[in-house]
Amino acid sequence: MNRLRNNFMPSGMLVLALLLMTFALVSCGEDDPVAPATNQAPASPLIDTDAGSPDDGALDIALGAQLHWTCSDPDDDPLTYTVHFGTATAPPAVGPAQDTYSYTPAGLVNGTTYYWRIVAADDGDMATSSAVWSFTTVAATSETVSAPGAPTGPAAGETTASLSYTATGATSSEGHTVEYRFDWDDSSMSDWSAAMPANHAWAAAGSYSVKAQARCAADTTVESTWSTVLTVTVTAPSGETVSWPATPVGPTSGAVAESLTYTVSGGSSSEGHALEYRFDWGDGSYSTWDAGATDSHAWSASGVYTVRAQARCQDHPAVESTWSSVLQVSIDVTETITRPQTPAGDTPVEVSITHSYTTRHATSSMGHTLEYRMDWGDGSLSDWAAVLRFDNAWDTPGSYEVKAQARCQQHPDVMSDWSYVSLAVTVQASETVSTPDAPDGPTTGLTQDILRFDFTGAVSSWGHELQYRVDWGEGIQTSWNINDFHAHSWNTPGSYDVLVQARCTEHPTVETAWSAATTVTISEPAEVVNAPIINNLPPTGGVGEDQEIVARGGSTNLYHTVELRIDFDDGTITDWGAKTGLSYTQTHAWSVAGTYQLRAQARCAEHPEFVSDWSAPFALEILATESISTPGMQYISSEQTYDLGEYRTFYISLAASDFGHALEYEVDWGDGTISPWTDNVAVRVPTDVPAEFQIRVRARCIEHPDVVS
Repeated sequence: MNRLRNNFMPSGMLVLALLLMTFALVSCGEDDPVAPATNQAPASPLIDTDAGSPDDGALDIALGAQLHWTCSDPDDDPLTYTVHFGTATAPPAVGPAQDTYSYTPAGLVNGTTYYWRIVAADDGDMATSSAVWSFTTVAATSETVSAPGAPTGPAAGETTASLSYTATGATSSEGHTVEYRFDWDDSSMSDWSAAMPANHAWAAAGSYSVKAQARCAADTTVESTWSTVLTVTVTAPSGETVSWPATPVGPTSGAVAESLTYTVSGGSSSEGHALEYRFDWGDGSYSTWDAGATDSHAWSASGVYTVRAQARCQDHPAVESTWSSVLQVSIDVTETITRPQTPAGDTPVEVSITHSYTTRHATSSMGHTLEYRMDWGDGSLSDWAAVLRFDNAWDTPGSYEVKAQARCQQHPDVMSDWSYVSLAVTVQASETVSTPDAPDGPTTGLTQDILRFDFTGAVSSWGHELQYRVDWGEGIQTSWNINDFHAHSWNTPGSYDVLVQARCTEHPTVETAWSAATTVTISEPAEVVNAPIINNLPPTGGVGEDQEIVARGGSTNLYHTVELRIDFDDGTITDWGAKTGLSYTQTHAWSVAGTYQLRAQARCAEHPEFVSDWSAPFALEILATESISTPGMQYISSEQTYDLGEYRTFYISLAASDFGHALEYEVDWGDGTISPWTDNVAVRVPTDVPAEFQIRVRARCIEHPDVVS
């Protein structure tokens, strides 16, 4: 029998403590909130070469390289990334965490191997590092860029007027694309650009030596010498001027023979006159001058064209602005779509249950809006949609490779390849939990014994953690709890069928049937009644006086209510009676003097046949007649002679009642006056007549005033 007892603790306290322990163990019940799912770490970051990142181990990488990566989180948590970069094989972190997917290292050196890795972290403090990758920059080269020819453009102009200039003729010895910049000779330079022309306006009149320089677009450290100069004479304006318009607005890509519409704005006449505009389509053709700011054009051949606009005064057509900045338009240039990221979502999942999966990071080379679709690995595809999240449920258990694809929304026939890596999704049959065995524990016990029962045999088909609850066979069930054992005590004898049930912690609706029963027979233990005691009594009393007799204590091992009675040792025993609070009080008077041995006894109120032994006797002496000893009088000092008018205090030597009763005192001052009865020190104002006085004192019983010393 698995009784849990403590030989050093009162049984009542033990039952209470263990019941509290049981309650604590089972307090996480089915009405409690379900514990949140465990946060999962992000997937390992991957190099995104589609976005232009050098592959791991790549050689001859340009000094302007940019690093790109992709990453996902199984919980769809937001991620941040810490970049580690340097020439050491264990590169250090180079800055705080960021939420973008790219990093541009500065100060790269030719012919150097660099190492890098990415640490992805979610908002739940879970982090995952990528592998350490490397690349080697292009070796120092003997590439040269020839100097461009002298800039071409207006050799004269007016202050604040925008003039357009073109640089050409520079070449790279390696055949690389070149970029140009202009020195305007007014302490300013243009930005590097491969697009021409460049516009500039001088603020002050004067003669300016304009020159151009070229550099390699791939290795921007390789620069040419400056060109020969073009002298530009700038004079103060005379008469009307027209400022240049803004860059044209319209499509940046299209097909051969497709009519594309462009709009221009801005530009103004210094005289406030109306303007008209024209477009340079970049293919040697121009639109006609028109007061409307919109025009259309169709190109006859593929290529990249620079579209610009010019304004002129409608009243004075000879007064023209310089050309605007250019808009680049790609005609029939092949659009490409990068692969999307590996789908992210739940795995494993349950058959027929819908789950969400996401993808991202595909891009159009023309910057167009994209649509995505999913291949669910079971022969079915999602519809194309301009969203990143798709839902699916599988009807058959198995393993499925989920992948994503992107396409241009504007040109649906332009599609990416499928994502590099598929997401392996395991689809499992519906979860089941096997019914637990009958509870393993004792089959007999006593009331208030705490009996333990263990549970075995229940298993989740998915290997999930289980919870249990117990039916104790008396209308009481525990709350759900992950403990695979419970303890219980019964207060009433009888036969009880103990059952246990199990369920999945993660999926609480997946429950078992109740187990087979373990029948427990509970019996009542033999009852023992402890004897009471008599206390708090004076040791003496008088014949015929009522004495209050108090009995305390008396208890049963079953915590039943007890009744007490008192034997007054004169042939009188009280009836059985209940205690008031902690005591049982009776009043009794003895008619004969003597010493009496008082005893008390207890019995169970529910089971009167269970009676305690008599208590140890309490000796009470009953006296025939009360007597009081003679008190005395003490002076405050040794002097016995005093002056008239002096106040004097006298102390009374206390008398005693053989019944132990309280006393009071009376003083005869010897001058014919007597003090009132009092239990205080007697104080008297002396007489004004000189004399010798005999002072005396006597005592009497407060309870029996006729008993006087």
